Amino acid sequence: MNRILLFILMIALTANSAVSQTIDNCNKTACKHQQMSYRKVYSCLDIIKNIDTTGYRTNYVGPKNYKTRESSVETTYGPIINFDYTAARREHLEKFATLVDEMELINYGRDTIYIEESYPDTWNGRYDYRDHYFLTITTHKGIYDLKRKKLIQRIYENAQETFEADSINPDALPAPGSYAWEMLRFRCWDDNMMIKYFGDTCYGYSINFVRIIIKDNTIVYCDQWRW
Repeated sequence: MNRILLFILMIALTANSAVSQTIDNCNKTACKHQQMSYRKVYSCLDIIKNIDTTGYRTNYVGPKNYKTRESSVETTYGPIINFDYTAARREHLEKFATLVDEMELINYGRDTIYIEESYPDTWNGRYDYRDHYFLTITTHKGIYDLKRKKLIQRIYENAQETFEADSINPDALPAPGSYAWEMLRFRCWDDNMMIKYFGDTCYGYSINFVRIIIKDNTIVYCDQWRW
């Protein structure tokens, strides 16, 4: 009987290793204040509504001071997506969520996803899908941009290359927006590195960068970075 129980336990530990490894990569500063939500998520809209009503951590990173070469950081806790801010925003996010599920981009059993909003500092608040507001989702299937009510996958020539955040060379950082830069940012779970290397690259634009880890249809980790 003990051998059977041990065998079952080994299977369970192996099945959970992928998500556990991702969570382990979060440093203690990122995870220790995490508020868990045990509501199940079965769709992208479920995820959006969850992070609209559950308190998660947000880091506001200010512009870099060019004398000290450091950025100011303010940390708050609360809902992070403001789903019902306006009727236009709600309609926009609902359409986005529908497209994500139609394309089956998320594995709700086990996935790490990133949702990014970006807009110029002079943006007028219109969700016109054109040149003034950008919405991107990244999952295990790739990076997809919402363009004219369609999700278009980004194609990179060197998409088979792998990059690790712990190998960042501050004297030779890849260009912002390049595949190497995106992969480093996706693999970075160290707060200090996020602040130092990925914030001061969006001149004239505001960016909301949401990171979500899903396991067994449950959000087990979520935070937001705002630049």
